[in-house]
Amino acid sequence: MENGKNKLSEKIFNRLFGAEIEAKAKEIAAAEAQRIADERRYDARLLQVEENLRSHNKYIEEQKNKSSGCSEIDYFDFENYFRGPREVVKQWQQGYLKYFQGKKNVLDIGCGRGEFLEVLTDAGVDATGVDLYDKFVDYCQGLGLKTVLADGIAYLGAQEKVGGIFASQLIEHLDTDKMIEFCRLAYQKLEDDCYLILETPNPSCLAIFTHAFYIDPSHNKPIHPLTVKYILERAGYREIQIVYTETSRLSDGLPMLSGSGIDNLEEFNKALKELNDVLYGSQDYAIIAKK
Repeated sequence: MENGKNKLSEKIFNRLFGAEIEAKAKEIAAAEAQRIADERRYDARLLQVEENLRSHNKYIEEQKNKSSGCSEIDYFDFENYFRGPREVVKQWQQGYLKYFQGKKNVLDIGCGRGEFLEVLTDAGVDATGVDLYDKFVDYCQGLGLKTVLADGIAYLGAQEKVGGIFASQLIEHLDTDKMIEFCRLAYQKLEDDCYLILETPNPSCLAIFTHAFYIDPSHNKPIHPLTVKYILERAGYREIQIVYTETSRLSDGLPMLSGSGIDNLEEFNKALKELNDVLYGSQDYAIIAKK
């Protein structure tokens, strides 16, 4: 009798609560399955982060080696030996200051010994230098300049917005894909009406091939100014100016012809001037692009 009552109670209980219990069990099972799936996704993301970190660290080391040409070169000493006094370089670069005055969070990418970074800082511009080479960063920080040890493109990518970007003697160290990435990223990160300035060796002057370019073992290849202009146009920049720097001109040159009774003298000297530009012209050019 008692057994029959128990079975009846179980049937009543199942009718009243069975569906609810079954639904709850399914809910618990689904939650457990979701938890397991979330853990697997978390583990996968963690593995990806670790892999990205390893790849980034490897890239940093590779770029450090590239920045010095090879691991055996003290690039700080190399720069002092070949680039010349800092005060002279600062004087050369004064003309770029007007494009950054009044701006905030201006980046000097590949700042080296900090010549232009110091020009900006002395003028009251909020500027940060970025370089991969620790001796450059230590030196700039010793001068009281705001400088960070980092890959310039990665550091730029971490910024929300910047008020200007200056990169002197940088893009000739990059391969083409990395240079295009840099120009596009710079456009994305620049505030409106702000400037990207790239200064680099000028391959339309043949003197760079017998002088500065191949002295530096970390150089990849020179980039024609019209190529850079094209890349910047396609990235979206609306005002682009190419400036051939007078300070990088060689003092050598073929003398103009003078005299009386010489046929086609004007045409000859015009052609000779063009030849002088090719042989002894500006070894550097700057490309100034406005967003």
